[in-house]
Amino acid sequence: MRRNTTSILIAFIAGLAIVGFFTMLIKNPGRLFTSILLMLGVAFLIFFVIRAVLNRASPGSGNSGEMKKYRQAVKRSNEKYSPKQKKVNNKKQASARKGMNRKRKNVPYLKVIDGKKSANSKNDQAN
Repeated sequence: MRRNTTSILIAFIAGLAIVGFFTMLIKNPGRLFTSILLMLGVAFLIFFVIRAVLNRASPGSGNSGEMKKYRQAVKRSNEKYSPKQKKVNNKKQASARKGMNRKRKNVPYLKVIDGKKSANSKNDQAN
């Protein structure tokens, strides 16, 4: 019953709007055109103001610190899992780093400390 009354009310309001539109179109088309432009302008203005306020207040906006951290993490991830062409360059850099490590192999201030080794230590190592 409630649904039927609501649909009748909406149909009645829509019918009045259509009658008013055609009446204004016949009697004064210039005023109709200006009122339509005015309504569209006000609607766009309200839309942009509300959108700006909601974007500024939302926690996921682009200006928050968390979003900046997320974008940096995505950038690092893309660099890490880049196509094969960039991986070739990374291999060249890795081989250059190995050469640098070989130069530092015999550093006098570093000392290897032998700890107690169990009999099963060979079995624990990965092959």
